[in-house]
Amino acid sequence: EIGRMCELRSLDIRGNNIRSLPLELGFCTVLRELLYDQKIMTMPSKFIFDLGITALGVYLRRMHEANEKSRLALTGMGLINIPREVLSMNYLEDLALDKNKISDLEKDLVNFDSLTALSCSMNAVQNLDLLLGDVRKPPWDKQRLSSL
Repeated sequence: EIGRMCELRSLDIRGNNIRSLPLELGFCTVLRELLYDQKIMTMPSKFIFDLGITALGVYLRRMHEANEKSRLALTGMGLINIPREVLSMNYLEDLALDKNKISDLEKDLVNFDSLTALSCSMNAVQNLDLLLGDVRKPPWDKQRLSSL
């Protein structure tokens, strides 16, 4: 498991068919150089790579922990939107997106049937229409909606 390589400082995976980084790579906390093929990489989303190697490591580590705890905290990551891989984690119970630059909450969040807490304070969100839909027929029950 690559996450056990505690002293890994540089990783060159170019010229392979690697489309997704293992989440365990986030536990390689001294990693300072990652060389990869941008054109074929699908996970994480490109804008996560653009945040830099340190933020990438934090992101991968938090994603790994979310698989175990059903909670994902992406607070203060500089996100401009919700990464597509997060939108596939519809088993999450708690999603924290505070202190980012997110302007639109994705309508795919409506499919998060287990979500009981969504925090998106200190962003640039304009409205919740995509999430809430028709208020006469809300997609979430009143108890779940009260935690938003």
